[in-house]
Amino acid sequence: MKSKLLLFALLVSFVFAKSQDWELGITLGPMNYQGDIAQAYVNLAKTKLNFGALGRYTFNPSFAIRGEVNYGKIGGDDKFAVLPPEAYGHNKRNLNFSSSIFEVSTSLEYNFFKFVPGSRRKRFSPFISAGVGIFHFNPTTVYQGQVVHLQPLQTELNKPLYSLTQVCFPIGGGIKWNVKKNWTLGVNYATRFTLTDYIDDVSHNWQTNPTPGNLGQELTYRGDETSNINWQQTVVKNNQDPNSKITVNRGDPKNRDTYMIFGFSLTKTFRKYSCNAF
Repeated sequence: MKSKLLLFALLVSFVFAKSQDWELGITLGPMNYQGDIAQAYVNLAKTKLNFGALGRYTFNPSFAIRGEVNYGKIGGDDKFAVLPPEAYGHNKRNLNFSSSIFEVSTSLEYNFFKFVPGSRRKRFSPFISAGVGIFHFNPTTVYQGQVVHLQPLQTELNKPLYSLTQVCFPIGGGIKWNVKKNWTLGVNYATRFTLTDYIDDVSHNWQTNPTPGNLGQELTYRGDETSNINWQQTVVKNNQDPNSKITVNRGDPKNRDTYMIFGFSLTKTFRKYSCNAF
């Protein structure tokens, strides 16, 4: 994993090393995720901070290339799910996870207005961006007071030993404003579409007939850990939650997981000439 990240970082660095007009800066903002433990909503309790560094090369007023390194945390918890009446609610599963995310990515930006860092006239523009990156994750949960790494455990029937390093595709946009000479403020949001459904270690079927003492099978379903007496002594059999009137899977393998970063940035432009007349 480290060699892949290093190679990708060197490729991004090469782009900026060949340029004569570039920016370096920092980013800070919230990070969250969407997946099998957080569907179609964003929970503020599981929104964590992301820290990052960025480099940007503006090779003409309409286009720029941006490289980023980001580090943050994400998580999800079924206790925040809404329980619909007479239907299966995800809070019955009582699953949860946390994971750190380390990402290296590069994106192409298109400026809706002409933008030249350090310019007097072309100093503000909204933009859209799309790119590619790689990221490392490692889902964990807390069980009986201990942190448990989920990837090696057979929490699902026939679960593959998925890789903890995956490809992502950041797509988003934002606004940048050259506030003074070589200093630029920015706001950027991008969803990271991924090729994996296991960021949260939830994707498909339950482990059938959970066996006491088998940690992976015990963590396939955790409704029996809740305080609601109607969920006590629950055992999942034949891919069905016995508390539900319908047959349900543990997760939805048709939809892959995503994570999102909303960032505020401050960058400084380095150049060999001045363009204040523009």
